[in-house]
Amino acid sequence: MKLRGKIAALLAVTLVLGSSMFPLPARAQGGQAPVITMEVDVPPVIRRPVPFPVAVTVMNKGEENQDVVLKEVRLKAAGGQEKLLHRQELNQPLKAVGRELRTLDQEKERAGQGDRSAAPERLEQLAGQVNRGKKAIKITVDPNTLVDHFAPGKKLHLKLEADLLPADSVTPDKANQKAVKVMALTREKTITVAPPLERPPVPPGASHSDWYFGDTHSHSTYTWDYWIGNGIYTIPELKSLAMAAGLDWLNLTDHSYCLDAGKYQEIKNQTTALCDPQFSFLYGEELSVREIKDGTTSDLDTAHYATILNETFVPSVTNIFRQAYSPNSQEGIDRTKNSGGLVVINHPQWGDRPLEPWNFNLKTYPWTHGENAIELINGPWDDPDLGAVTRWIEQRLLKGEKVAAVGASDTESQNRLGTAMTVTYAGNNTRQDIKTSLAGGKQYATTGPGLALWARPEGDFTWHWMGETVTAGTGRQVEIYVAKAWSTGSLDIKVMKGRAGAPSEETVDTRTLPAGSDSYTITVTVDPGTYIRAWAVDPANSGARAYTTPVWFN
Repeated sequence: MKLRGKIAALLAVTLVLGSSMFPLPARAQGGQAPVITMEVDVPPVIRRPVPFPVAVTVMNKGEENQDVVLKEVRLKAAGGQEKLLHRQELNQPLKAVGRELRTLDQEKERAGQGDRSAAPERLEQLAGQVNRGKKAIKITVDPNTLVDHFAPGKKLHLKLEADLLPADSVTPDKANQKAVKVMALTREKTITVAPPLERPPVPPGASHSDWYFGDTHSHSTYTWDYWIGNGIYTIPELKSLAMAAGLDWLNLTDHSYCLDAGKYQEIKNQTTALCDPQFSFLYGEELSVREIKDGTTSDLDTAHYATILNETFVPSVTNIFRQAYSPNSQEGIDRTKNSGGLVVINHPQWGDRPLEPWNFNLKTYPWTHGENAIELINGPWDDPDLGAVTRWIEQRLLKGEKVAAVGASDTESQNRLGTAMTVTYAGNNTRQDIKTSLAGGKQYATTGPGLALWARPEGDFTWHWMGETVTAGTGRQVEIYVAKAWSTGSLDIKVMKGRAGAPSEETVDTRTLPAGSDSYTITVTVDPGTYIRAWAVDPANSGARAYTTPVWFN
């Protein structure tokens, strides 16, 4: 999962906050009113007029004797004449959990600084106490009820309201409810409809199937973790959100330490039932592994893999801090592949957590091999140091290893579907065809722009796809076909050449293409061990970028 702050959404998402200090009658020491918060999670991007869930969480962060009752919540269409879309009466007691919340945060902070003395039972108890102070509600929104015509640029205006009462104003007999002024929290959200995702053109004569937009890394409510965070959407809700974001397929990867063989089978059954001709729901797990560093597993440095369609569950053993004892980083790859699955190294670049960064340590690469891909983009682009891309190039591609590129949202406690994607070229939108495409590296990673690359040696009439290995002798001239699709703005495109054992890559072509769909060809000289790849970025928006899997030459 991803441990970062509030996302920088690719498209405009506006939040107008009401007062977070709920003005109930003061009952705590010092006459302070309880702090009541309301968080609203809406899609960061909408591309299709598909109904989707909105997650609302109301929490009482007050002190002792500041309990409240959540009376009801309402959803309205805003941005003009308001229209009531949903009303739900709850009468849900919310305990004041400010003290427990502070204690839990202190325990986490202590552990984060290296203090391993926190007992699992204590953390679990505190998390349970905190849960008594919050209520999560899901409300389904049909975008067609918010606009007269669903189209790019249209704005979906939502207004969420919650009414609360002091706890002692409510009696079991509602007729005897005390006359207390109901106070309301209000949140407003605006989602701008994004253009449809664009498919890069395919060269004449290449095999023609279709591009399918997907995500290799997501979590459902099967992920529950008082240490890191919870998945907040059910499996069916994730499908709705993915389709609304414009995706054609999604891989579910709940944390292995939250699963067992029985739960894994439940996930397989649920995702299978949700597959249809318009959407493929893949399954796997986010497998925690103990990193082999310098040939040893002397500490509990832990990495995460996204597995894809492994038939049987691959278990991991972790401690309360989610550090893995087993399997080690090589065993995790081997066991997943032996079960028929694919393996992606998730978020390899993290490194700012004092206890456990859940990255892929630089000392681990020489001792662990065989993954299918590396997650170059995790959620909205916010990696100015290009950590994941740099590791991919220096630790894999220039070492002669054939590893593909993927992008993923890592949706968990916040919906980020559609902000980072893996785009595959497959025969049909089925699990098996998507898996076959991913296994062959026929894909690019992107936050939105379309970018693809093909190659054919001089005198050859066949275009070879990203992920393929092409036979070419020393000093062979090769034609490279680069295609892009991005109507939002121009794209700076660079074609890179690398070779196994070389200290670095070289740029063989760079150009800026205007908005729209376009393609061009260049000629490069290759030798055995060479690879060619391309990447692109919108010069007006560094968060809009794409990376192709290379074509390799033997």
